[in-house]
Amino acid sequence: MNESSTPRSLILLLISFLAITWFADIQFRDLTHTDEGRYGEIAREMIVSGDWLTPRLNGFKYFEKPPLHYWITASAYKVFGIHNWTARLWTELSGFLTILLTAYAGYRLFNRETGLLAGMLLAANIYFYLVAHINVLDMGLTFFMTLTLVGFLLAQTDPTQYKKWMLLAWAGAALALLSKGLMAVVLPGAVFVLYSLIRRDLAIWKRLYFWPGLALFLLISAPWFVMVSMANPEFPHFFFIHEHFERFLSKGHQRVEPWWFFLAFTIMALLPWLPQSWRSLKPALSSSNSDQGKAFDPGLFLLIWAGFILLFFSISSSKLPHYIAPIMPALALLFANALWRDQHRGLNISSGITVLAGLIGLVSVSLDHPKLEELSAWLPWMRIGFALLFLGGLGGLILRHRSALLRISSICLGWYLSVMFILAATQTVSEMRSAWPLLRDHVETIEPGVPVYSVEYYQQTIPFYLNRTLKLVQYEGELAFGIAQEPEKYIPTTEGFEALWQMEDRAFAVMKTDTYERLKQKGLPMIERSRDRHQVLVERP
Repeated sequence: MNESSTPRSLILLLISFLAITWFADIQFRDLTHTDEGRYGEIAREMIVSGDWLTPRLNGFKYFEKPPLHYWITASAYKVFGIHNWTARLWTELSGFLTILLTAYAGYRLFNRETGLLAGMLLAANIYFYLVAHINVLDMGLTFFMTLTLVGFLLAQTDPTQYKKWMLLAWAGAALALLSKGLMAVVLPGAVFVLYSLIRRDLAIWKRLYFWPGLALFLLISAPWFVMVSMANPEFPHFFFIHEHFERFLSKGHQRVEPWWFFLAFTIMALLPWLPQSWRSLKPALSSSNSDQGKAFDPGLFLLIWAGFILLFFSISSSKLPHYIAPIMPALALLFANALWRDQHRGLNISSGITVLAGLIGLVSVSLDHPKLEELSAWLPWMRIGFALLFLGGLGGLILRHRSALLRISSICLGWYLSVMFILAATQTVSEMRSAWPLLRDHVETIEPGVPVYSVEYYQQTIPFYLNRTLKLVQYEGELAFGIAQEPEKYIPTTEGFEALWQMEDRAFAVMKTDTYERLKQKGLPMIERSRDRHQVLVERP
């Protein structure tokens, strides 16, 4: 592969294909419990209340995360209305922008082909794709952390423009802080220090553009923290102490996983390219022990970035799958550089892994197993997805005498289309994770003034689809802090709910099926309006 082998027209064609397919399912899938409903609802409540300073979930103060994701989503609601697609817009857009940014970084740091491959590898990374298509905060965080990473790398490799690039890095860090909190700043800072120590490189400290950069950082990030603390004195302790230090060190959030949890997701993300692992990492590892204090090594910095962030979250007591999304652009750049450098080496194995993964998937979803029965509507689409994966790997084998770029494209296309089809088809089993099938036929009949109770349970998508907050009964969960601040909005016991229910002229309630059966046996007057496998919607007769 050389630069002339990749015309700009091909790059524009690939970007157009990515743009069309990347956003294809943005409205098609119902929002799911928990993250998609939660973050869609917090932004909706900002619009309804007009309060963009204090985030609220189901009417209660919710300070677990900073507000940038909510602000961007609420702005989309303002402009386009409240829909599935506007709730997901920032997540999918930030994922798309991260791919373009990663490709640009590969072009500037290495060459055009490496940039193209880095974008392809990241788009076809099934872990990255899934995180980018589910409404969570981590993809916006990943985009801004990648902005910080790329700005810093280009500042070191383009000294004549280092001020411009460092200001971009400082701005990215501020926006990352507003996306998810302190770790968005702590992690890049730790990587910077580690690189400096390993390489004994003090020159990079001279190109931080520190005071102007710090001023820009504070100008962007500080105002909200100051204003929300003034309006809510309880905010600083909860956000800075509880949400950062206590969550990292304690197991109270029931997110305990083994130490290898994130390593397994990393292997899944890199699965077709595992044969290139050593060749991708070896140059950076070799650089750590040679030429110390010499020229800046972007490969080593990328390796430290990915390795340290992976280690940081692996030793944390709180683990969720999407936490390591920020390492994926760095890994895409490292592996793309190795693929460009080594051409066809390892591609037969990569193609074989892809073929094997497709076959295993096809067999798995074709078994006659009781656990697959409830997924029966999803299975045909899963088979299509795994068949596409198989064909992508087969293409990599058939094209073994053609260009490496064509073979890699076939493998990437197989992984990309497979995860796209499989995720989009989750809509066929929407009722497993979304309340919309339960509520769809009743939203118009529940007038604005009619109360809706959520009994011993809180399904995150219900307020979003009902376009209202719920009267929460004997359930706290992540709302415990907000309930403690405003207990008058909360019904602490089911007995209290029963008394209120008896006095209502008209009301609705949502509860799990076992709660419904228990209250029905007690003689509480209820008319069942709708149910799915988990929950029941009832009306006060």
